[in-house]
Amino acid sequence: MKNMTEKNHHGDAETWRGGLGIGTWDLGLAGRYWRLLKGRDKGTVAITFLLSLPILLTVIGVLVQYALLANAQLTLNHAVQSAARSAMTALPTDPNLGERGGPTLVERSALMTLESLSPAAADVSNEGVAVAGALAQAGVNPPASYAARYNYAQQATRMDISPLGGTNTDYPRMAAPRVRITVWYDFHLTVPLLKDVVGRTDTVAGVSGRFLRLTSFLDVQLSPGRQAPTNGVGDP
Repeated sequence: MKNMTEKNHHGDAETWRGGLGIGTWDLGLAGRYWRLLKGRDKGTVAITFLLSLPILLTVIGVLVQYALLANAQLTLNHAVQSAARSAMTALPTDPNLGERGGPTLVERSALMTLESLSPAAADVSNEGVAVAGALAQAGVNPPASYAARYNYAQQATRMDISPLGGTNTDYPRMAAPRVRITVWYDFHLTVPLLKDVVGRTDTVAGVSGRFLRLTSFLDVQLSPGRQAPTNGVGDP
């Protein structure tokens, strides 16, 4: 059989004849239907996309905020560990010594870690400037905003040092005491929309917005090996 194709026009009708079959296609009417369906499909896709876009943005926002909160909690845990290492040597265990500034040094260790998590405060504190200067003298070049960020951490952080075991609440007068270091930190929420759902509205160190309080604690035993015989006022 000889295959051949002929194309004839009859008004709006177009007829194809081939060796394998014959079909008829009305280009005028079918074309109008095709353009109509195609236009409707575009509108359906656009409407579906617009309806699903808020849900997509919400899911992305939740993931971003969860990642930021997870990072903040890990940083806070690291700050408590730094405070615990400082407490082993900074908190006195000799009954005659008293605190001798130990809790301040322990808190400073935590603040130096939480600075990396903090926004810049509206002003700087003397302690933040002193810490930044000490780091510079040690060969570390802190950023220009270090003192302001340290000040935010200083005002957004609360620390508690409580003895464990026994009834004596004065840990400097306990032999080889164990203490629990608890740190609370006000984390600044920054993800749009979600920050209006969780946390509280407040102003911390001149920074206004929504804040979520994070907590971490760690138990540590102080080092009794540092004790030496002292006189009545705690001097060696």
